[in-house]
Amino acid sequence: MRAFSRSPGRGPRQRTGVNAIPLGRSTGESRNDEPVDDEEETQVRLWVLHSDCAKIIGRQGRTLREIEARCRCRVKVSKEELMDKETKERAVDIMGSSREQNAAIDMVLELSQYCRDDGGEVLKDNRGPRDTVPKEAREDLGEAGPEEKRRVIEVLPEEVGRLLGRKGETVKIVEKDSGCKIEIDK
Repeated sequence: MRAFSRSPGRGPRQRTGVNAIPLGRSTGESRNDEPVDDEEETQVRLWVLHSDCAKIIGRQGRTLREIEARCRCRVKVSKEELMDKETKERAVDIMGSSREQNAAIDMVLELSQYCRDDGGEVLKDNRGPRDTVPKEAREDLGEAGPEEKRRVIEVLPEEVGRLLGRKGETVKIVEKDSGCKIEIDK
């Protein structure tokens, strides 16, 4: 019994399959004998709103993997526990060449409402006026005080479930986004 077969005149048989596929970049030349762009890989840190991170990551990480595949760089979103408590921002680290980073930054900007670089320069800000000023600062400015306005909106009985959402999720989202307290009478 032979460990490998030999073809007459060709030497040992070439390996095929997954193990034969070289991974990563080859140094010096590509498959087409063209020089490979040997740009140095660096890291860029962006800061995005916590609420935008779900869009950037996507369901089961699909959007994040798509960004990585299209831009050929590594993207890492910081965990929720590491979020800046005051600004409600989370870090997005992008590792790759400058061309790859710029492509990934463009994709992150498309998905987010607010984004700034690590130096503090705002790259995108599509937030509404309530989102830009923290609640404590609004109270200092007198925009929210003890004499808050109360508005009553009547909803048809068959639409109440739609307003509440499953386990009250929709009401919680509206309260969080608007900064208002919603009370529903039975």
